[in-house]
Amino acid sequence: MGKHFRFVHCADLHLGAPFRGIQSGDKGPWTDALEKATFRAFENVVDWTEEIRADALIIAGDVYNSNEHSLSAQLSFARELYRLAQAGIPVFMVHGNHDPGDAWKADIPLPPSVHVFSSEEAESFPLMKDGELAATVYGMSYGTQHETENLALRFHRKQEDSFAIGVLHTEMGSPGNPYAPCSLEDLRGTGMDYWALGHIHTRRVAGEKPYIVYPGNTQGLDPTETGPKGCYAVDVGTYGTVTLSFKETDVVRWLDMNVEIMDIQIQE
Repeated sequence: MGKHFRFVHCADLHLGAPFRGIQSGDKGPWTDALEKATFRAFENVVDWTEEIRADALIIAGDVYNSNEHSLSAQLSFARELYRLAQAGIPVFMVHGNHDPGDAWKADIPLPPSVHVFSSEEAESFPLMKDGELAATVYGMSYGTQHETENLALRFHRKQEDSFAIGVLHTEMGSPGNPYAPCSLEDLRGTGMDYWALGHIHTRRVAGEKPYIVYPGNTQGLDPTETGPKGCYAVDVGTYGTVTLSFKETDVVRWLDMNVEIMDIQIQE
C-alpha cells in the first residue's frame, strides 16, 4: 500500500507567445489582456496548486515560446517557481521543442526545489510527502528543437517504485515526426503508472491503464485553439487509484459562435 498524494500536471505554457491571427497593429481594450494572457494563465496554475495543497507541480515542456526566451518571460517564470518554493511545493519539469536545452537563457537561478530533467538520459527524482517517498518521477528533456528519437524507450520503471510518473514532451501516434515520436504501446511498456505528457494543445486522456494524459495548453494561442484551457490535478490513492480534476486557467478564450443575422436591418 502506498501513500495518498496529489500533483498538478500542466504543459505548453508558451510564456510571452504572441497571439496568432491578430494583426500587430490592432489596438483596443483587449490589447493588455492579450499581452499578459500566457503569464496570467500560469499564475492561475500556481494559485490553484497552492490552493489545493498539491504535493508537486509537473510541467511537461514548452515553458517558453521560442529558442530565444524573452527575459521578461524567464523572470516571470522564476518568480512563480519561487512562490511555490515558499509554499514547500517542488516542481518537476522537462524541456520541449520550444524550450530545448540548447536555447539561450539568462543566468537566472531557480530554487533548489525545481528538478529539471536532463536531455542526456532519462532521470528519476523522488516525490516526497511528509518525509516519506510517495512516488518516483521520471523524465527526459529535449536537447535541441527537433528530437527524432523515441525517448519513451529510454524510460524504465524500477521494481521497487510504489508509484511511477513519466514526464515527456511528445507527439504520440505520429511515426517519423521530429517531436520524440512514440506509440501508446511504447508508453504502456515502460511500466509507468501515470504519463504526464505535453506538446499537444488539446486536452486528451489517451489511456487509463495506465493513465496517459495531455492536459493541453494553459492558454489558447489563436482562434483555432477554442474552448477552456488549463491543467489537471491528479489525486493518487493509497492503492494507486487515479482521479483527474480539470481546472480552467485561461484568461482569454477563443470560441466558435453562430450569429444569426437574418433579422439585422441594414441602413443605406
